Amino acid sequence: MHKILLIICGVLISLYLWIGLLHPLTAMDQDLGRHLLLGKIIVQTHTIPHTNLLSYTYPTYPFINSHWLSEVIFYEISQLAGLPGLLVFSTTIVMASFLLIFFFAVKRSSLLAGVLVASIAAFLLLERGDVRPEIFSFLLMTLFITILYRYQEKPTKLLFLLIPLEMLWVNLHIYFFVGIVLLVLFLLAKPSKSLVIVTCLAVLATLVNPNGLTGALFPITVLDNYGMPVMENQNIFLLQMLYQQARILLFEIAFSLCFMSLLLSRLTTKRIDWFVCIAFTLAAIIHIRNLPLFVFATFLPFTKSLIIPLAKITSLRKKYLTPKIFTILTFYAFGLTLLVLLTAIMRLFTMHPGGIGFRESGKQAADFFRQQHLTGPIYNNFDIGSYLDYRLYPQEKVFVDGRPEAYPKDFFQTVYIPMQENPALFAKGDRQYHFNILFISHWDQTPWRNNFLRSLLDNKDYALIYLDDFVVIFVKRTPTNKAIVERFAVTETTFQIPKTTDKEALIHYLYFFDKVGWKEQGALAKQALVRIDPNACALNQYQTLLHNVHRFSLKPIASGICF
Repeated sequence: MHKILLIICGVLISLYLWIGLLHPLTAMDQDLGRHLLLGKIIVQTHTIPHTNLLSYTYPTYPFINSHWLSEVIFYEISQLAGLPGLLVFSTTIVMASFLLIFFFAVKRSSLLAGVLVASIAAFLLLERGDVRPEIFSFLLMTLFITILYRYQEKPTKLLFLLIPLEMLWVNLHIYFFVGIVLLVLFLLAKPSKSLVIVTCLAVLATLVNPNGLTGALFPITVLDNYGMPVMENQNIFLLQMLYQQARILLFEIAFSLCFMSLLLSRLTTKRIDWFVCIAFTLAAIIHIRNLPLFVFATFLPFTKSLIIPLAKITSLRKKYLTPKIFTILTFYAFGLTLLVLLTAIMRLFTMHPGGIGFRESGKQAADFFRQQHLTGPIYNNFDIGSYLDYRLYPQEKVFVDGRPEAYPKDFFQTVYIPMQENPALFAKGDRQYHFNILFISHWDQTPWRNNFLRSLLDNKDYALIYLDDFVVIFVKRTPTNKAIVERFAVTETTFQIPKTTDKEALIHYLYFFDKVGWKEQGALAKQALVRIDPNACALNQYQTLLHNVHRFSLKPIASGICF
């Protein structure tokens, strides 16, 4: 009976993860659109661009595309099955990785231990639940871990499969270096001749990429050229101060429990268990984007180390509880677990009522740009650049996009950021680049955001002609643009908030009005929020977001702040 209950819990955990991953695509406004565009370019031209092809500011700047093969796969799948098909494909890859490590761990420990760890892992994996090239890293990392652990238990020729897998990995995603890290950790834990050979050949396999040695060393050098800090590369301590995210707290609980169980089982754990857990816990602490690596790397050692603590609990249960009381408590625990899991699943349905599909926050603005036959040169901010690549290339190129590594570091430090901080420097940049359109995502939290938007609204050379919950568009006041200014000019008094029940959209409007000082519009947005959310949860969500003003260009995650 207990086994049946555990199986039910395992199925519900898998269902929760599947539903959480199978949400409407929201990554189009971030990197996915650009990935699809580059995949299309590679397929149609049969060449891999080696320069920053998409921007007019640095079109010839060297660019190493470490995930070109993922982009080709994404593009081909989107052509065959559409974006919903791409979402199903991505979800299937992540689920396959999760189930592979789950069953591998359960076979070497117990179903109870596996379900306990899986219940934490499933929640953490949703931290990176969008369609990204790193899904291939999840699968390949799982294959590396399972093969290496099998080899440590008993020599197997499967070990040599890691060489072609590494050759594939280096062309799929920048995490390919994780394969080398795992090989080195296992080599340090338990050296063998075959492992030395495979490690050396796997290192050589990383050279089989379009950029050779430079591409193989790219994970080491990439952050040296980052002039623009991004959310995914921040450490968990900073993000914990800025965002009250449950998953960060859950990660802290997870690695604490993992090391506690390792200590309790220290007489039976292996050296590699400690190496893997320490290495990938530190990786997740340093960069939040590494949370899934922590999940897949520590799943097996965490599960195995629970055997002794669970055995001690079992012995105490037999000593102090009668079988009848134990059965009653088991059903109560199962009932509570079932309630939590079902509540979590229902909450996912509430958060993603649209089912399979995709959402482009910048779509209406880009449609407006095309419908009104607007032309560049375009000035845009970092957040919207990759989406503009997707929608406007090759007719228009962007000022900047979401690839800090594709631009010189000093471009961000001496041009991009100063232009937003200082109106005089923006005017200087305007004279240099001859902007005609300013296409800006106002949904960011850069420290200069308020002054920059206010200065644009006060800039007599530009007119605001478009405003939605995500984007503002300004056009230069020239004789050519006179008709469009007269037709679409937006001011604080003329703008009307669209009638909507979308709380997130209203929060975006409220955030913009607060930035630029449109107090009357802000009051109307608050009233609209209260009307659709009488408990004021959405308004509290906005207040929490507004309070978390910080020094980095991070994208706020509105959902999940208010529970």
